[in-house]
Amino acid sequence: MAIDPRELKRSRAAMFELISDDRPCGHCGYNLKGLPTSGACPECGAPIQARGRSRRFTDNLADAPRFYLKTLAAGLSLMAAGALALGPLFLMCARTLRLDYAIALCAAAGIWWVGVVIATTRRRPGENSLRDAVLDSAWPAWSARVAQLLWPAVGVAWVLASRLTGPPGQHAELAALCLALAGIAGLAPLTLFLASLADWAGDSSLADRFRLSLSVTILCGLLMVLALLLGLFSGTVLQSVVLAAGFAGLLLLLAQGVFLWGLFQLAGLASWAVRNAATAAETGRRSREREHERLEEMGARTSTAAMLREHAPPPAARPDALPPVGSAFGGATLPASDGDPYPLEPEPPARA
Repeated sequence: MAIDPRELKRSRAAMFELISDDRPCGHCGYNLKGLPTSGACPECGAPIQARGRSRRFTDNLADAPRFYLKTLAAGLSLMAAGALALGPLFLMCARTLRLDYAIALCAAAGIWWVGVVIATTRRRPGENSLRDAVLDSAWPAWSARVAQLLWPAVGVAWVLASRLTGPPGQHAELAALCLALAGIAGLAPLTLFLASLADWAGDSSLADRFRLSLSVTILCGLLMVLALLLGLFSGTVLQSVVLAAGFAGLLLLLAQGVFLWGLFQLAGLASWAVRNAATAAETGRRSREREHERLEEMGARTSTAAMLREHAPPPAARPDALPPVGSAFGGATLPASDGDPYPLEPEPPARA
């Protein structure tokens, strides 16, 4: 079987390609910067996972200021906590119309919305950063905030539907389902923003998972809520729609699991970048302290040597000093030039 030379060249290039940016190990969090992409983590031995890099960015999420990274990690964590309870509570409210479930839904939706507001804070790019059409624009963040504000309104509508009876209660239930439809459609700008954050972090596979979960969530979520709307009108004709809604609900739970895992991963990347920046700052501080101590020690040695030279006796007063050039030394003289040396001993008299 013939081997394509171009494929062989690409595999060799990938074998010797080094990781140029800060990247945590997916198992232990070790910084893989400077290691080959085809190698393994020196801390835990896990193979380094290949990642794509978007050409939209010249910098990395790890280069952002620490305050922004802490804010982003907090917002993503709140989003994950709110989304973890939001979906099951919505389904339980649709099935039982219990007041306690509706109140819990309001709380979960509030936590989710606060996390969205914090996570969609405008990024703080560096001096050499390229402007991005999503992260550096106001419309994706504000669209996501306004659209996700509908979920607390869904909780309020379920509270009204659980307290009211007759046509008012049915109208409140209908309003809750319609608001849920708009909230699901409003996930599009939010997921676009999160996928751009993943691209900025250098993890294009995570960005692709966000986009895939968005597509499945919108499709299955709309189908399920439409089935619930039709379920308000009981009839045997709607049984097939109810079964389709149940299948769509299973796919929706799977997509939400992928979305939640992506949120935790992105929050972990932001938290790791905070710890990495703190470690780098501490290393730099210690290096500056050692350099300062070395300079102080050199200055002290220089001043001590200057004091010793200042208080040292002159060369003639020291017993081990050599006489100056041209002076008498044991009846002879030292040479004053580079010529033939004078004899140190007088020549014996010639015999008769």
